Amino acid sequence: MLTTIWIVVTITFFLLRVAPGGPFDSERAVSAAVEENLLAAYDLDDPLIHQYGSYIWGLVQGDLGPSYKQKDFSVAELLFHGLPISLLIGGIALTIAVTVGLFLGATMARYRNQKVDAALEGFVTCGLALPPLVAAPLLVFLFSLILRWLPAGGLESPLHLILPVISLCIPYIAAFARLSRSSCLEALNQPFATTAQAKGVSNWRLLWHHVVPSALVPVLSFVGPAAATLLAGSMVVEVFFSIPGIGHYFVQGALDRDYTLVLGAVLVYTTSILVLNFLIDLVFLRIDPRIQLH
Repeated sequence: MLTTIWIVVTITFFLLRVAPGGPFDSERAVSAAVEENLLAAYDLDDPLIHQYGSYIWGLVQGDLGPSYKQKDFSVAELLFHGLPISLLIGGIALTIAVTVGLFLGATMARYRNQKVDAALEGFVTCGLALPPLVAAPLLVFLFSLILRWLPAGGLESPLHLILPVISLCIPYIAAFARLSRSSCLEALNQPFATTAQAKGVSNWRLLWHHVVPSALVPVLSFVGPAAATLLAGSMVVEVFFSIPGIGHYFVQGALDRDYTLVLGAVLVYTTSILVLNFLIDLVFLRIDPRIQLH
């Protein structure tokens, strides 16, 4: 995990420096002496390898550096403010996606090749075609502008979370539903399912007490990649709904060439994904008896 974090931070550091523009290019015209003082104040006039070494050394000591554009705050302060908001929105969206997707997939498997299965398959197909970038404006148009049921942006009350969370989780509900359907159908063809049916176990008991638990392994294995893409999608949602999460700071930092802010956001995203994947591996030890530690 530490090696992966170091590689990601290193690549991001040099990519930011290669990109055209700098953190002070958008400032109003200043004299050459003032520009030199600005670069010297943030050590941006040092050789690139020296800047990299200084940043890594500060990172080891827990210092994410100052924000070049929001001078009243350090990067750590900005990310500390935005992290709980991003985790709340992403956590709720991921929980809903896994729960609802698993329920829909199991129901589709239960009524396979019937009208219920066909109807839910149509819903799943539509959900896969609605990424957050498309779902967010459609939901705002319907529920905020036309029906006026929900606020269109901001984060003043729990109602402001509804549209961002729905925008995020729609495509992932569809993805989990399709994956859990195929996993449940595969489990229904296993000998243990046939034996349970021969003993007179009801279809719903067979589905929820025998089939679904065995189908959890492939579903949970998709949680890690889904969380990664969901975090990436949260950037669009946070900017669209004016939510001050890490995604908002990441996008704003990229536009402003705020190197340290972008690096800090990338560090948080990378660490979050790695920790989540590690926790999922631990869950596998509990739900899959075939996995053993030696």
